Amino acid sequence: MSTVRVPSELFRRGVQLADLGIEERAWSRDDAAKVVKLLNTQSVAVLGGDIYLKTGAGFEPTYENWFCASRAEETPRAFASRSHEESAAYLAGLHTSTAGETWVTLVLTEALANAESDEPDVEETG
Repeated sequence: MSTVRVPSELFRRGVQLADLGIEERAWSRDDAAKVVKLLNTQSVAVLGGDIYLKTGAGFEPTYENWFCASRAEETPRAFASRSHEESAAYLAGLHTSTAGETWVTLVLTEALANAESDEPDVEETG
């Protein structure tokens, strides 16, 4: 498994959701879109993601999500490209809530890491 290096400033804006028992990093909707855009230069697919609401009380799942599965005829690169397009479209269409900020976790085919670190942040499955 390879590791996707995320620029430090962007990586640090993400938040670990370990308090919820979730070993994933969440980003604001805009930052999640930046991570997806970063993946455009790589063959790392976005398998999907989950939506959370950040309120004064912390993060709460909204039970909204999306997924993207590879098609039999797709090359890994074609699948990754399509997954980026579908993820960007999903994120762009997310509705904002008056109850809190929209945050997103991304499920990828590779692990993410801070560009300044050799350690992966989250072990992704794919």
